[in-house]
Amino acid sequence: MKYRLGNICKIGDGLHGTPNYCKNNEFYFINGNNLKGELIDLSNARSVSKAEYLKYNPNLIPQKTVLLSINGTLGNTAIYNGESIILSKSVAFFECSTDIITPEYLKLYFESCNFQNILNNMATGTTIKNVGLKSLRSLMIDLPSINIQREIVNIIKPFENKLYLNNQINDNLMKLNTLLFQQLSVDSDYTLSNFTDCQNGFAFKSSEYITNNELLILRTLNMTSDHLFSKNGVKYISKVYKEKYQKFEFKKFDTTLVMVGASIGKMALITTNVIPSLQNQNMWRFRSKSKMPGLLIYDMVQYVNDRVRSSATGSARSFYRKKMFLNSKVPVISEKYYDIFLAIQEKINNIANENETLSNLKNVLLSKYF
Repeated sequence: MKYRLGNICKIGDGLHGTPNYCKNNEFYFINGNNLKGELIDLSNARSVSKAEYLKYNPNLIPQKTVLLSINGTLGNTAIYNGESIILSKSVAFFECSTDIITPEYLKLYFESCNFQNILNNMATGTTIKNVGLKSLRSLMIDLPSINIQREIVNIIKPFENKLYLNNQINDNLMKLNTLLFQQLSVDSDYTLSNFTDCQNGFAFKSSEYITNNELLILRTLNMTSDHLFSKNGVKYISKVYKEKYQKFEFKKFDTTLVMVGASIGKMALITTNVIPSLQNQNMWRFRSKSKMPGLLIYDMVQYVNDRVRSSATGSARSFYRKKMFLNSKVPVISEKYYDIFLAIQEKINNIANENETLSNLKNVLLSKYF
């Protein structure tokens, strides 16, 4: 049976403005990039005071409300579970009439290729895409019975659970890696430039983009809070350009760093599930000059990143200076420990590839039911 989405969900969006930030780590201001399907990721969210939270709290109902990114990054989802958050204007909320549609089913519908295509066709704007609430409220959706909705959710849920578990494992592996680097490294007079080069990205022309899944262009918005890359919203160009742009081709375990703009300092590791791919603008690429594991290069770049972030310059847009970055001193680790980091990076890579397979299988099921 067909329903207008606005008739079965209360639909709204977040704050059209900026709250006053503080450092309490209890109340958060989130945008579309914080929506991670199984959860709302608060690791990179800005904190606000209790007063700001109470002022702008959207009074969402836990387990009944689905969140969807509608500005800039389009199509990210999550179910609200009672987190202490303020929504930005880039997040729409859908409070479900649960006698007609379950939140879990609506979230899966939002994640389907069918809806993602609809969402992108709805979007307006050239530089920053935006989907209006009016368009979402008027969207017609074909719904099965509540019992069938629950059956579909139960079929797809194991894939989501495994993806969530794998993401947690990779997150813990990255934390273990950081801890080992801190414990096993010693101060030195070596600079970052002794161990890695630093490659600028390239501003690819939108006229070269194609719809076929050929050669990936990895952009800063494809970096995730898991320190890896996602293919969500990725752009492609033809493989015939591979030789032309080979200077910007990524290799396994390259490290990337956003060096300009609002996301300055954000980092990600290249894994084989996003290769072959090319490096877009606004990020640097670091690659080991020796047999040092790529994960140790990541650690060294992170070490410098943590120490120079406050030194970023620029009035309109903050940016790092490459010379200052590469000339920064870094701690070193004995080669006898390399095997530990090699094992960790391979485990991270294997899980990233497993997640790629699981995501593809989930999408096959979504295409069947939606």
